[in-house]
Parts: sequence; C-alpha cells; structure tokens
Amino acid sequence: MLLLFATALAQSVGSFVSPGPLAQPHRELDAITQCFACHSPLKGVDPGLCMGCHERVKQQVETKTGFHATKGSSCEVCHADHRGRDFELVRITKGEFDHSETGFELTGRHAKLECDDCHTGDDWSRVDSTCRSCHKDVHGAQLSDRPLLPACEACHTTGGWRVERIDPKVFDHTNKRFVDYVLEGAHVDVTCHDCHFDFVFLPKKHDACVDCHDDPHRTKFGQRCESCHATPASWSVPRFDHDRTGYTLEGVHADVACSGCHGGNVTTPVRHDTCEDCHRDIHRGQFAPRGCADCHDVTTVRFALRDFDHTKADFPLRGKHLEKQCEDCHGDGELATYLPLAHQDCSACHSDAHEGRFAPSPCKICHAETGWAVADFDHARTR
Repeated sequence: MLLLFATALAQSVGSFVSPGPLAQPHRELDAITQCFACHSPLKGVDPGLCMGCHERVKQQVETKTGFHATKGSSCEVCHADHRGRDFELVRITKGEFDHSETGFELTGRHAKLECDDCHTGDDWSRVDSTCRSCHKDVHGAQLSDRPLLPACEACHTTGGWRVERIDPKVFDHTNKRFVDYVLEGAHVDVTCHDCHFDFVFLPKKHDACVDCHDDPHRTKFGQRCESCHATPASWSVPRFDHDRTGYTLEGVHADVACSGCHGGNVTTPVRHDTCEDCHRDIHRGQFAPRGCADCHDVTTVRFALRDFDHTKADFPLRGKHLEKQCEDCHGDGELATYLPLAHQDCSACHSDAHEGRFAPSPCKICHAETGWAVADFDHARTR
C-alpha cells in the first residue's frame, strides 16, 4: 500500500515538474527519477550528459569533423524535447539545409541529388563520405591495390566523372611502379580514351602490338612489329630489310624511297613480276618480246644500257657506224628513249656536202661504211 502511494506521488510530482512528455526516442527516460540523465542540478540540459549516449556526436565534436563540429555546445537549441511523443527531435527542411556545415560541401553532380539518395533510415549522420561508400569501384580494385595511387578525387571531379587527362603526378603511366605496361615514345601522346574507351580503365591486353593495332601487312611479317617499327618518336621504320618481302633491292632500286614505289601507303604490296609493273616502256614496245633486263642493268646509273646488240636491230651497224655512241644518233644519253630512227637513205642522218650535185644517185655509189672516203669516182659524171 505504501509502495502504491509512493509511485502515485512520484507521478504526481513528475507531472508537476516536467514541462511535457519526452519524444519517442527518449521515452525510457520519461520519469521523475531520470531527470538527471539529461539535466544537471540548477544548470538545465548538460551537453556532457547527452554525449554519454550519443557517442557518434561526441566523436564529431572531439575530432572537429561533421555537422556537429561546427555547432555550439547547447544541444537543446536544435533538439528541444518535452513536447510530446510524436515530436521530431531532428527537423531538416529539404532544400534549405546548408550541407557545407557538415564538412562535406555538395558541388557539381552531388548538388543535384535528393537527400534520400544518400541518407537512408532515421540517422542521417551515419553516412560515410568516401567515394566507395556510394560509388561502385569500376576499376576492380586494380588501382586501390597499388599503394602509390591516391583517392578517387585525384582523377575525378564532381563536375563529371569522366577523366579527360590524368596529371602524371597523380597517375604516371610511364612509371613501372604504377602500371605493368609503361608508355614510351609515341604512346605517351595517346589519350587515355584512345585505349581505354570504356572509361573504366581496366587492364588492356598488350602481349603484342596487334592487340591494339591493325596489321596492315596481313601477318606477312609475323607479329613482332617492333622488329621494324620503333616507338621513341613515331611508328616510322628506321630500317627495313626488303629481302624479307621476296624482292631484294639492288643497285638503283636500293636508293629509291619507300614512297617512290608504294606511294602514300607503304604497306600496300606492289607488283614486281616485270619491269613494266613499275616502269613505263619508253621504247613503246619496239623491242618486244625481249625484256628490259636484256639491255638494262639495275647496278648502273638510271638503268643505263648494259649491252645492246645493234645487229639485231633493223639497221645493223657496220664500219664507221660501229664507232659511234648511242647518243650520237639517238640524242642525250641520259634522257634518250632510243626510238627507231629513219634510215632509208644516208640523208636521214648526214647532210649532203655536194649540195645535190649528184642527185638522185645515192651516196653509197661513191662512199662505203668502212670509211667515208670515195672508193670509186667517175669524173665524167661531173660534166
């Protein structure tokens, strides 16, 4: 009986002292015997007592991180109580809350998010601010496993997650400590997206050049491109062994630039079954069916004549004619095409020293090819 009276008396006194029921989270403290769980005698609400239960808030205050690190020490200013069981101790008006006060300012794409996109549940303070707490690690831990690599924000910004260019101080693709495939020469000037076009930057297969580059040679020279190509400055071929093509360059051919035969695309095969595949027949077929090599040699300047048997021509050379050089009759030896010359009579090449006096008699009546002196002359013909 005495116990029931004491309990009733305590409830009666509590109703007189308490300004109102506590909110739902504090309902277990809603008793006259629990006042000092939050209040210090003659001091009101004691923040130190609040921290005894709210350890996460205490940690933020002590480390000066998070939202509570920027606030004052009076908890009841923001979290008033004794206003009923349904009263919300935490009231945030969406669109008006200054997120920079939490120590994590919303910028770029983060600023366009709704609160519920990141904060779920009742305790909005329990959100990890690291990138991986919200974003999937699309790199498959290949970067996080390397101790030299920094956090996500070293390469990415909230303005857009796409990486256009990476500061070599952050990620050095030319340093073996960062990557398995070191970029050298012309590779250094290639943008990330030229190779990693999925924006994920997962490891690329790089066992052979053809893993990235098309083979314009159609495997004719194998897969070791570096045997001809170098990366220090460009993909140019410093020296190419043309013997590997099955067509050895000799003489004049050895001095011809690659583009001289292959044009702008040096990888395009060139026919070389006959000389005419590359060279125009300046003789216009007069020596067919004989081939060019019957007279010309690649070891001589401008494919000059090696040997030519004029007895096989329509005009065999005899006597004094044998002493003449080709260009004496056919013109400049360097540019000569050696086309057929008129040779029906001597006047086609020789001027008439007699000024027509013996016309129409041909020269050979008096002259012979063995020497231009007169072999037989009938003076009676001068009358």
